[in-house]
Amino acid sequence: MPIFTDAPSDWPEIDLKMHIGNNHMNAVKIAKELSSDFKENKKEYNVSSFLESLLLESGILQSHITISHPKNKYYVFIFHTDKVLSSRFYCGIKYLFSNSKSTKCVYYSSFELDLNAKPALPLRKFAPDLFSKLGKSIPQDTYSLWSCAGEDVKFTESEEYNLITEFVEYSDGIHSYLLAEILRSMNEIEGDVGRLELPEEEFSIVLVGPENKTIILSASNKRGIMFHFNEQQVTKRYRVLFLKLFNSYVKDLKSYVVENKIELDVYSGSSPKNWWLNMNSELNAKESKGEIIQRVGVF
Repeated sequence: MPIFTDAPSDWPEIDLKMHIGNNHMNAVKIAKELSSDFKENKKEYNVSSFLESLLLESGILQSHITISHPKNKYYVFIFHTDKVLSSRFYCGIKYLFSNSKSTKCVYYSSFELDLNAKPALPLRKFAPDLFSKLGKSIPQDTYSLWSCAGEDVKFTESEEYNLITEFVEYSDGIHSYLLAEILRSMNEIEGDVGRLELPEEEFSIVLVGPENKTIILSASNKRGIMFHFNEQQVTKRYRVLFLKLFNSYVKDLKSYVVENKIELDVYSGSSPKNWWLNMNSELNAKESKGEIIQRVGVF
């Protein structure tokens, strides 16, 4: 069955039957054919990942296949149902990358798309399934909640400060549900485990987050749940978008727990929220005296 595409002319022709409702299988088959051709013909393309998640202001955009090349990066999107909506989605994706010189988009579809359709984007919300456990050794870089990244900015006046404070507020009382959801999505705990109490001793796990960035999740009864970003991999924009979208997910989870009158967490001793408020007081005092804080929450 012929497959329609706008792939570069030096990519191979793909001829296969699309699996309706299973784009993961479609992606695997297409990637296999592409990879075989690239290797056999010694082309400089490489199938680098599946389901890469891109952070945008209004949500998450997931590509089905990512192809890397010395000069360009290609996000591949697969469509097999609803020609009208698929056309709108791909036009929106093309517009999103239209000003990029190195990032390209490619489609594979069981029908020819209308490239003049009204643009839209197939966005999804943040959820724990966007995380995966790092399957290789951790990059030996610096990990932190926040870094000034060489800019003349106070932490307590930064956008990240407000977002971390917001996260602390939303997560208060639901840490056990949040931690269980994250670990359950990576098969680190059994599927029927709905709550996981914060440990007395700090626990950490190395994650691969959206856009394939390395993140360390730490959890303890004292500090709650925190994300420490690889400073060599992420930008201020990444941290801000990550926290905005993750906070929206946590806010929805908190609303669900409260509205359904599900038991909230009870903390032994002081809560993580109190720890954050106390640390804020210390940081505010230091910055008000002119002390320069370069990073917070170094792991």
